[in-house]
Amino acid sequence: MIENIRNDIVNGSLNSIISDILAGKEDYIIKDDNLIYQITSTDNQQNNENNNISTIILGECEKILKKKYNISEDSPLIIFKIDYYPKDSLIPIIGYEIYNPNTKEKLDLIHCNKVNIDINLPVSIDEDNLLKYDPNNEYYIDECAPSTTINGTDILLNDRQNEFNQNNMSLCENNCKYNGYNNNNAHCNCGIKLEQISISQ
Repeated sequence: MIENIRNDIVNGSLNSIISDILAGKEDYIIKDDNLIYQITSTDNQQNNENNNISTIILGECEKILKKKYNISEDSPLIIFKIDYYPKDSLIPIIGYEIYNPNTKEKLDLIHCNKVNIDINLPVSIDEDNLLKYDPNNEYYIDECAPSTTINGTDILLNDRQNEFNQNNMSLCENNCKYNGYNNNNAHCNCGIKLEQISISQ
């Protein structure tokens, strides 16, 4: 499916759909078990109102790519994105590729390797215990931060950290920094993924 969509973008088979997306119309979305395939644009991602799918805000990377590939500042870039939901994970793993809106050429993200992008991930968590999902919260790093079990005994710092890891409580991928949570979305600031989209289930 990934290869088919990639080829259809490059060879022009999806030109009419992509033209609509670039004009601000609805994204092209295919859902398949634990995978969501999406063709979108940088503009649509900025204005995303679909809380069930991740969003990518390229920020400075978008400016860099447009300058490098001589793309008008007014033209949104094409994003081919995948949300993959592994078993027992709170968040999807995101794969993405960026394409030139004019030539449909895949853009090399190596040009953005010194800047970060923002990724918002839909997630369902216990909102009464938000601090437990932030690995940098004092709950995990300050021995003086109080925490007790239902039996009234203190929970050791090491035990709290083990609970975070064993229960897969991270709301961002490994190359990201957690920047908070609201509206059922975790906000992550992430390094660019340079590898081609691939899913290993």
